[in-house]
Amino acid sequence: MKTYFLFTTLLLLFGSQPLSCFAQGNISPDRQKDLQRQYQVARKAIKHESERLRINDLSNVTLTDEVETRLWVAFGEAYPRCLILKKSKTDNTAVYVKVTGVSGGVATTPEGGFIHQDKLGPPKTGWDALVNFITGQGVTSPIQLTLDSQHLTDPDEEFLVVEVKSGSVYSMVFFSLYTETADGRKALTVCHRVEEEFGVTMGCSTQK
Repeated sequence: MKTYFLFTTLLLLFGSQPLSCFAQGNISPDRQKDLQRQYQVARKAIKHESERLRINDLSNVTLTDEVETRLWVAFGEAYPRCLILKKSKTDNTAVYVKVTGVSGGVATTPEGGFIHQDKLGPPKTGWDALVNFITGQGVTSPIQLTLDSQHLTDPDEEFLVVEVKSGSVYSMVFFSLYTETADGRKALTVCHRVEEEFGVTMGCSTQK
């Protein structure tokens, strides 16, 4: 049976599982339970893809003075893509993780794909400009984006996930690539921007 995701912003505090969302009006207790169930399904999907790409599950990563942001386009039938941005007091880094049919990389998937983890150079407009743009779109810690209650996605359909971890605070939001909400479009705009800044292909270009 297919599981359908309702997109929402969810805040997970380290070591526990309280949810902070529902910024758009009132949601019934039944809907809250449904969102909690779907959140657990989404977390399992992210954990699975993280293991598949040989990267640590961000919710379990211990950070001190760093902020880590991950953008995913994944969870459909295609291989996942993940861009990892790390910001500390002294440095910024970007790593692009993907699976291709091109030999090499750090490992292979059970399906025979090759996992590549490519360290990227600085963004075209510079780190300060990029970080200011991303945070200006609401990708902060915790993420300031709210759910898309208008679009339910098929699990065969890819969607965009944004994760942020700062200290012990982990937050996540995910949207259909076809979202029409203001916050969903903000997330897609961030995805488009990093594609242009780093010259990578995330696959979030169904809309501009």
